[in-house]
Amino acid sequence: MHDRSELVGAWHLRSWDSAFDDGSVGNIMGVAPVGVLVYTADGTVIVTISAADRPPIDGNDPFGAPTTSGSRQWGHSLPTLGRTTSTVPT
Repeated sequence: MHDRSELVGAWHLRSWDSAFDDGSVGNIMGVAPVGVLVYTADGTVIVTISAADRPPIDGNDPFGAPTTSGSRQWGHSLPTLGRTTSTVPT
């Protein structure tokens, strides 16, 4: 890859392994997490990753769900966004 523009678009997560300080490897979002990474031309990065076995929201309103249900949801997902200024070596 020689141009950052080659990253622009939506990318679907295929796997996620975490390496820990003790040398072990684990799957903190389970064995089949679901996620999307979006890179825009202006450098914006949007990421959302969720455990495949994330518990369902109680009811039809994710923002009005009981606190226990909402807490379970956030404990099984990782949303973030920001800007990237890194360069890709040629």
